[in-house]
Amino acid sequence: MNRDSLASCNVLGPVLDYLTASPKEYSKVELLLGKTYSDWGHVSDAVAVYDQPISTHPDDFRGYLAKGIILKENKNIGDAERMFIQARFFAPDKAKALVDRYSR
Repeated sequence: MNRDSLASCNVLGPVLDYLTASPKEYSKVELLLGKTYSDWGHVSDAVAVYDQPISTHPDDFRGYLAKGIILKENKNIGDAERMFIQARFFAPDKAKALVDRYSR
């Protein structure tokens, strides 16, 4: 599955745009792997994948946002809200609306 087909079939499309459009490149394979794990019901594996960019770039909002979306999709609302708070804190002004959109 390529990035375009992934973006068209789930809510991560705009997030994928941000995650892959940066000098701090995230691996597209990691993004696909996280989403695939989530789709298969392996939420803990998906979360572990998204913990990697949070560990390597803790001041970058995108890892928190991707993890928040996965947690929210899997009804882990409390942890998702914490991720969205972190994402909003680190997000540049132009990306805050994106975080707000997914945190609702």
